[in-house]
Amino acid sequence: MLDVQLSGLLGDAPAGAGEALDLVAGFDDALTLGLARLGEEPAAALAALAGALAGTPIGERVGEAVEKVAAGSVADEHLAALAGGRAALFGAVHDALLARLDAALGRTRAAWAPAEAKPEAAASSAGSSSAGSSSAASSAGSSSPAGNLLAGCRVWLRELAIVGWRGVDHDLVSAADQTIEALLAVPELRGLAVLLDGLATELRASSPVATMDRLPARRWADLWTRAMLLSQQGPWHGGGAEQVSGRLLILGADVHEHATVVRVQIHAVLEPAGGAPARLVRTSIAAAKVDTIVGPTVWKLLRDQPVLLSALAQHRSVEITDMPLLPGGDLVWENHRARAGRTPTRSPRPGSSSPPRRRRRSRRWTGTPYASPSPSSSRATRPTGRRSTWAAASWRSTSTGCRPQDRSRPRWSRRPRRASGWCAGTAGSGRCSRWPYRRR
Repeated sequence: MLDVQLSGLLGDAPAGAGEALDLVAGFDDALTLGLARLGEEPAAALAALAGALAGTPIGERVGEAVEKVAAGSVADEHLAALAGGRAALFGAVHDALLARLDAALGRTRAAWAPAEAKPEAAASSAGSSSAGSSSAASSAGSSSPAGNLLAGCRVWLRELAIVGWRGVDHDLVSAADQTIEALLAVPELRGLAVLLDGLATELRASSPVATMDRLPARRWADLWTRAMLLSQQGPWHGGGAEQVSGRLLILGADVHEHATVVRVQIHAVLEPAGGAPARLVRTSIAAAKVDTIVGPTVWKLLRDQPVLLSALAQHRSVEITDMPLLPGGDLVWENHRARAGRTPTRSPRPGSSSPPRRRRRSRRWTGTPYASPSPSSSRATRPTGRRSTWAAASWRSTSTGCRPQDRSRPRWSRRPRRASGWCAGTAGSGRCSRWPYRRR
C-alpha cells in the first residue's frame, strides 16, 4: 500500500499544472520589463493569461484589464485583476496537488464555503463598478486613515508595475519609506507593512536592478501580487471575524525575522468548546526591533505575550475565550483572552483513547543493599544490580567501624589512611580487608 501511495505522489504532475505555471512565468517576464512598454511577447503572455481565465468568475475583469494595459492605460483596478488572475493560477495548481495528496493518503476535507459578498466590501474592491478608480478612491477615503494608507501602497505598487523590475532605482524605492512607516503604526495593517518593507529592502539592496544579470523575478512577482491583493479593502484587515472558544493545541512555530521587525507565527489545532470539528489555525505575534538584535535575543522582545510563549516552551495547551478568528483561519491573538492549560499537549498513543501517562523517574537503587560480612568471611558481600549514587557516602560495613567511601572525592584519592583506630581489620597493614581498594 505504501508503494502505491508513493508512486501516486511521485508520479507525473497533475494535468494542466505545467501549462498554468508557464502562464505565470509569462506574466512575470512582462512584469520584469514593465507594463508601460509591452512588446510582442509580453502582450501575447497577457493575452494567454486572459484566455486561460476566460471561463472563471474573474475572467471578464482579467480580459478587460489586459485590453486596458495593452492600450497603455494602467489603473489600480486593472493591476488588482491581473494580480488576482496570477494568484488564481497558483491556487488551481495548489488544489490539484492537494487533491492528489488526499487521494494517495485516503484523506477527506471539508468543502470550501465561499464567503458572502458584503455591500461595503463589494463597493471597495478593485474593479467592482464601471466607475473604476473613482469608486475605489471614494471607498478608500471613507475609511480614513487606513483607506489613505492602502491607497498610498497601491500607488507605489503601480509605479513598480509600470517601470518594471529593470527600471527600479533608489529614488523609486525610497518613495515607499513614508508609507511603510505609517503602516507599521496601524496594527491591522502591520502584515502588509512588513511585506512592503521586505520588498523595498530587497529592491534597495539590488538597485540599480538594470545592472543585474539574473533577477529573482518569481519571488518579486509573488511579493508584488500579495501586496497588491492585501492593499485592497476587505475582511483580511480584521473585518468579518467570529468569536471562538476552546482548547488550542500548538503544533509548531515559525520565526520570521526582519531587520526592523520579528514575527513568530504559531500553527495549532483548535478544538472548539461547543463540540464542533477541530480545525487548523495560526496566530502571530510581532514586535519592532533594530537590525543589531538577532538570534535568540529576539524572544525577549515578545515578553508581553507570556501565555503563548510559556505554552510554546512547555508544550502545553492553551484555553482561549472569545478570541477573534478571521475567515482565512488566522487567530487574532489577545493575551487577556487566553490562559495556559493544565496538561501537556502530547498526543495519545496509537490505539489508546486515554492520554499518555507521565513517565516516572527510575529508582535510584535497583540492586540488593550492602550486606554485613559474616564472621567466617573476610570480605563483605558485594551488592548486585545497577550502581547508582543514591547517597553521598555508602558504608561498606557499619559493624566494624570502617571509614565511609566518600563519593565526592576523586577516584584516585579513595584510599584508606594508614592510621590505627580506623578499622580493626587493618592490623597495621594500611588496607582494610572489608573495603575494596578500587571500585570496579
